[in-house]
Amino acid sequence: MCSDIGHVSFFSTQEVFLRLCSRRRALKWLACVLAISVLSAGVAAQHSAQGSKKTMDLTSMSIEDLMNIQVTSASKKAESLSAAPAAIFVITGEDIRRGGFSSVPEALRTVPGLYVVQQSSHVWLVTARGFSNEFNDKMLVLIDGRLVYSQPFGGVYWDVQDPPLEDIDRIEVIRGPAGTLWGADAENGVINIITKEAGNTQGLLVASSAGVNEGFAGRVRYGGRIGDSFSYRIYGTSNDWLPTVNAAGEANYDAWSLTQGGMRFDWNPSQKDTVTFDGQGYSGRIRDVVPIFTPSSTIATQEDASGIMKGGHVLGEWKHSFNDQSNTDLLGYCDWTDRISAAGTEYRNTCDVEFQHRYSFTPRHTLTWGGSILTTGDLWDDTFTISITPSNKRDTTYSALLQYDVILVPDKLRLVAGTKFEHNPYTGFEYQP
Repeated sequence: MCSDIGHVSFFSTQEVFLRLCSRRRALKWLACVLAISVLSAGVAAQHSAQGSKKTMDLTSMSIEDLMNIQVTSASKKAESLSAAPAAIFVITGEDIRRGGFSSVPEALRTVPGLYVVQQSSHVWLVTARGFSNEFNDKMLVLIDGRLVYSQPFGGVYWDVQDPPLEDIDRIEVIRGPAGTLWGADAENGVINIITKEAGNTQGLLVASSAGVNEGFAGRVRYGGRIGDSFSYRIYGTSNDWLPTVNAAGEANYDAWSLTQGGMRFDWNPSQKDTVTFDGQGYSGRIRDVVPIFTPSSTIATQEDASGIMKGGHVLGEWKHSFNDQSNTDLLGYCDWTDRISAAGTEYRNTCDVEFQHRYSFTPRHTLTWGGSILTTGDLWDDTFTISITPSNKRDTTYSALLQYDVILVPDKLRLVAGTKFEHNPYTGFEYQP
């Protein structure tokens, strides 16, 4: 059962209440829910008095309007969904709100062509086109243009990709090759999570949720403005997920918790410029059953082991429009990740700078070009079963892209041709297609 009180959403059933009351941390969470209930009354009153911006009601839109939803992942420019040169599916923020999802992978279950499986309380498998493995190294995942996969495996640790669901504007999913603009890692598609601008998340929001066989979550966010050109938001979240249950009804050793905080601001110094800054930090603990090898035995023993995950990122983006025909986009970010567990300990930092320029010669002919420099360094601690040589290494990949878009017959036929050049330390110079 789901009900909205102002900005506050509660998911509760009698079974959830009984599970809450049976745990040691029940009093803490019940106290939190009571506090949120008190806050929600003031928030609802403020919300009613000041008014709010209406969200997009997809059920009242025509088929033509739905096809005109703006997307950016297919061509790295704003265009209508019907004109995007790719098999693309969009999950809007309204879809997420109405669906009552508890995480991004839960929302991705609604995407046709994606294979989404929850392997444990915190391990998710998200793949496409039949490539079924935990680390899907052929699908690129981004949050506001920032890569969020682990370089050694090419996969995504979904347990730390937990943006506040209320702040997600849309999730664009490309099923199929999208390598020209995004690179070799996008062989099977792209999942691009785009969050809302700070100007669209004004005021106070307090949310709490609880789910059977899931856990508890709480989120607090506040957005404001300074003048007419500067808007910001700050937020904090806390998740405490219950362990899964096996066929015998016993709890598995796979519970996890994550606490994070962050901020974003958007600044419009002029009508032609937009500057965005985004920063976040997180810390959490995970539980896993891992195979442990010892020198005295050739057979691994399954042991319960706890792990620590922590990290953060800073991101900046500058968009400049020269005129209606020409615009540029400069994006840069650095990301830090520490994952300490019995299976292996990884310390990683990644920095990326990307530039793109789009120029329209005529309304039918458009040239897009750009490049990027991606550098990532890692440090691994050796275990009895895992040893990486060298244990400390930094890799840098240089890339450039060129794409030409021509409309042959308006609203009927469009031709897109492009190529991408990359140089990496393993195979040297590469090009696509």
